[in-house]
Amino acid sequence: MQIKLVHAGFDSIEITFVGCLPETVLAQLREAKEVAQKEQKDQSVSLNSDRVRGCVRQTGLKGGYAFLLDTGPDGELWSIKDNTNTTEWNLAVKLHASALVCMNFEQARFQIYQRLHDLDATFGQESIRRVDFAFDFLMPANFELSHNHFVAHYKTKVRPYFEKSAPPKKTRQSSEGDNFVFCGRKIESVTLGKMPGRQICVYDKRLEALTKKKPFWFKVWGIDPKDKTKSIWRVELRAGKKELKDNWNLRTFADIEYGIGDVYKDAINTTRYVSPLKGDSNLSRWPNHPLWEAVSAALSKKLSRYQAGLTRDQLKETIKEQQQEIHIQQITGNAASLAALLDLSASEIREDFADQIAQTLQNKIDHPDEAFWKSLQRAEKRMGW
Repeated sequence: MQIKLVHAGFDSIEITFVGCLPETVLAQLREAKEVAQKEQKDQSVSLNSDRVRGCVRQTGLKGGYAFLLDTGPDGELWSIKDNTNTTEWNLAVKLHASALVCMNFEQARFQIYQRLHDLDATFGQESIRRVDFAFDFLMPANFELSHNHFVAHYKTKVRPYFEKSAPPKKTRQSSEGDNFVFCGRKIESVTLGKMPGRQICVYDKRLEALTKKKPFWFKVWGIDPKDKTKSIWRVELRAGKKELKDNWNLRTFADIEYGIGDVYKDAINTTRYVSPLKGDSNLSRWPNHPLWEAVSAALSKKLSRYQAGLTRDQLKETIKEQQQEIHIQQITGNAASLAALLDLSASEIREDFADQIAQTLQNKIDHPDEAFWKSLQRAEKRMGW
C-alpha cells in the first residue's frame, strides 16, 4: 500500500499562566465586551497602543474567564479573567490550528510569550493543559477505515462516525444509548479514548477541510481541492492535562519539547490499527496496518522540528481568496433573488440588469448619509486583525 506523509505538526497547544493583565487593558476589554453584547456581535479592538489587535467575543468562558480575545487565524484565542491578582491563574491561551501550520514548536512558544509582553502582562508559572499532534497521509483512493480493526485496552471507548449519505437504522435501545446498524456507509472518523486523558483520532482530513472551509490545508498538502483521487487521512494524537500531568509529569513548555514524543509513542504502541490476518480471528495477533507503521516512522523524528512550511502571507492570502469567493457568491445569490422579486425575464436580466445593479450600488456609494463608507470602515477594522 502506497502511503506518503504530506504534513506533520502540532495541531493544538493550550496553556494557562499565573498572572494578570494591567487594569488599563482590562478596562479596554470590558468596554469592548459591553459593546459586543449591546450590538450582539464581536468587537474589533486595538490594545496597549496598537501593540495587540484582535476581536473580543460577546461572552466569556466557564471557569471565571470574563473575556475571550481572538488575535486572528495566525494567532491565538485568549481566555482572560477580570482580575489583577498576580498570584492566580488568570490567563489561558489556545493557539489556532491555522497558526500552527505556519510555525514549529519553538516559534509557537515565542509567539505566546511575545503576546504576553505586548499586553504588558505580569506572568510567571505556566501549565500545559493540552497538546495535539497531527500526521496527514496521502492514502490510496480506495482506502477505507474500519473501527473493528483497532486493538486497544478493553476499557477504551471506540467511537466511529459515519458519513451522512443515508439515515442509520436503529435496532435497539441499550443502557448506553441507541445502537445502530450502518449499511453501505463509509466511516469518516474513529476516535479512541477520552479527554482530558488521551485520545487518538483517525479521520478523513480532506473531507473535513472541504466541509469546514479550510482551503489552506490544500496548499500545505500540495494537492488540488477539486482532485477527488487524492485521499488525505489524518492520525491525530491528543494529550489532555490528566495524561500530561498525572501520567507523565509534563507541565511546562520545556517538558513538552523533550517528553511529548514518549507520550505519543506509548499511545500508538498500546493502541494499534491492524490489518486482517487470514485464518486468524484474534486481532491482537494481526500485524500493524501500513498506516500505523507510517505513524511510527514519523514519530521517530523530533516532533518540535516539524513545520509545514506555509508562510503567514500564504495563509492570509488563501483565507482572503476564500472570503472573496464567499462574498461574490452572496452577491450573485442576492442579485438572482432580486431579479425574481422584480419578475424580470431572462432577456431583461441579460440586457441591462447588471447595469441597474451597478447604478444602484453607485447611488449607495454617493449617498450623503455615507452608510456604505461606515460599513466599509467597520469591515476594514474587523478584517484588520
